[in-house]
Amino acid sequence: MEGEEKISARNRAVCFFIGHRDAPEELRTRLEEAVERHISQFGVKEYVVGFYPSGMECVPKPCAIARANEYMIQNCHYLICYSRGYVGNIRKLVNMALKRERQGMIKIENLKLSDKNGMGRR
Repeated sequence: MEGEEKISARNRAVCFFIGHRDAPEELRTRLEEAVERHISQFGVKEYVVGFYPSGMECVPKPCAIARANEYMIQNCHYLICYSRGYVGNIRKLVNMALKRERQGMIKIENLKLSDKNGMGRR
């Protein structure tokens, strides 16, 4: 796949996690499998979750987190995501990632549990 060639040509592989923190326990196995796959197939060595950038101490936490998430979407190579529904800021983040995926700049894995619980894969 052309996009995977662009991604794999990078010197480092960074994977970012986004999703709701109250994910169901049944998601754990799928997440573990996804992480193992990203290590073995894509060479991912760096995972980022809960990123809070320095220099934003005076910015309200929700705004700082939103900015940090946008930064990571623009700067990661892989995205593993889960959401109960794609609304609000997570919709914005996933749409940003999908645009980058179409350009071959990121690979997205959606850990949806059923068709009604996520955006689905194309």
